[in-house]
Amino acid sequence: MESRGVYWWPVYHALAQAGIEVCVCNAAHMRNVPGRKTDLADCQWIAELHEHGLLRPSFIPTEAVAELRARTRYRDREHLIRHHQQARLGYQVTLIPPGHGSPPPSATSQQPAA
Repeated sequence: MESRGVYWWPVYHALAQAGIEVCVCNAAHMRNVPGRKTDLADCQWIAELHEHGLLRPSFIPTEAVAELRARTRYRDREHLIRHHQQARLGYQVTLIPPGHGSPPPSATSQQPAA
């Protein structure tokens, strides 16, 4: 099976759960069939390469490793967002001159009480 984007994930998991051994390979490692490209010709070419042992399967992490990698990516993304917010706040603080941080008093509050 060629890995193209994220489209192969559901098919891979369905076949793996059914007990079928799946060999997922990088599409860049397989040369295209010369001439007109059709799915049938492409499928036959991949099957021939696999039959002769010329395809190296891609790394598919186990479920535990995939979950750990997802959590790590989430943590890195949250750290980056926090850094951007701190940088934006620091930039905003440098734009406000000293003494100009509070809103101006309203005109009604300066009138003497009668």
